[in-house]
Amino acid sequence: MHSLTVFFITIPKLAQAFGNKSLLRFLFLACAFWYFAVTRKTVFRGKEMKFTLYFLGKMFNVHIESIVDLAVLNEVFVQEEYSWQLQADPKVIIDLGAHFGDTALYYHLKYPEAQIIAVEPAPATFERLCKNVKTVHNIIPVQAGVANKDGFMDLHISPSSIGSSFSDRSDTTQIISIPVLTLRSLLEKYGHTKAGLVKFDIEGAEEMMFENECPEALSAAYIGEVHGDLMSMDVNDFISKFTAFAVETLTMRNKKRLIIKCKANI
Repeated sequence: MHSLTVFFITIPKLAQAFGNKSLLRFLFLACAFWYFAVTRKTVFRGKEMKFTLYFLGKMFNVHIESIVDLAVLNEVFVQEEYSWQLQADPKVIIDLGAHFGDTALYYHLKYPEAQIIAVEPAPATFERLCKNVKTVHNIIPVQAGVANKDGFMDLHISPSSIGSSFSDRSDTTQIISIPVLTLRSLLEKYGHTKAGLVKFDIEGAEEMMFENECPEALSAAYIGEVHGDLMSMDVNDFISKFTAFAVETLTMRNKKRLIIKCKANI
């Protein structure tokens, strides 16, 4: 992420989004984010910093540790990449690839009555997730991956905190075995038969979610990132699984990836 973009575009947008419509709060957050961006590139590289933010008039805390985290907050809370107008507020949300809790917190603030099952496989990232959601009783962190059967799989850890996957990648630094569950098993583990919304950003593992079940049997809506560069199947073949849904897609800067938003046809 280019430094000029961070300082003069991303940070002002974040300060405005989280400033609770207060000019003083905007100025304070802008300075705090600028301080964070400078020091995380120099003396405090990799050290986390706690921010108290407001969204939809509600206060929440989040610990972030790198400029990449600012980009993630911008995507989730400013651009609202994982927002879509649903037929009804979801009561159960599955957040696959929960990262440091960004989308789980976003959905909690948007749907405060929903139970959110936040799934993250990478150990270090899972620790960050737990820290950021520990005071939110209806967010349940789960350290696991989602696959086509229950068991264990090798996770390839990437230096990028958002890049670990089941695929062997050129920047893999470590391979660890992690527990994996089917989406059905994950729902049943927490007493549910169907979700109201499934969000996924799981680095190509999305192709395994529906090998044994139809998506309409598991959730009323899906929002996620489809990684055509990491899946063995064609993107169009993946999209064709959602014939029972109204589907919208948006191609990303990486032309082999897209955002897909699906909600059940009434």
